[in-house]
Amino acid sequence: GQGEFHQGRFVECFERPSRVAHIVSALGERGHGEFAGPEDHGLKPILRVHDEDYVEFLRTIHDEWIAAGNEGDVMPYLWPVPGLRRMPHANLNATVGRYAFSSDTPIMAGTWRAAYQGAQTALTALDHAETGAFALTRPPGHHAHAGIFGGYCYLNNVAIAAQAARDAGHSRVCVLDVDFHHGN
Repeated sequence: GQGEFHQGRFVECFERPSRVAHIVSALGERGHGEFAGPEDHGLKPILRVHDEDYVEFLRTIHDEWIAAGNEGDVMPYLWPVPGLRRMPHANLNATVGRYAFSSDTPIMAGTWRAAYQGAQTALTALDHAETGAFALTRPPGHHAHAGIFGGYCYLNNVAIAAQAARDAGHSRVCVLDVDFHHGN
């Protein structure tokens, strides 16, 4: 992406593809080099966790942004005032603010595809959980709410997998989040 706002400056995005490359390299050095791609579980498990209008927003906003004559990444920079209704807006900037909680999370041309594949990766790991599985997803996902993105997260992969586990009949699900600042 073009970057993000951080402490009053425009900087390179902290969440970037090289982070996955470093993790894959470190895992490979420790003998964990066999990686499988995700299986497609469709939208249904995503919609069990995320609002339908929000998912449609993620799927379409970058194309709408470009079609409206804008260039580059979609960057949230204005938000509805607390206490006002979070309602649909004709203005794209207001629409982005309706679904964002921070300015550090741009939406790029490939954002929907990456977020969707991240959720599919988590669901695929769930399919193999009993025999041992680890899901390496990018974007991470754990800060996304049912209808809001931010903190580099668009779809909440762990919540999607946890709900899928519940839907599959597991009465209890444990989530261990070891990020420096844990998810929402």
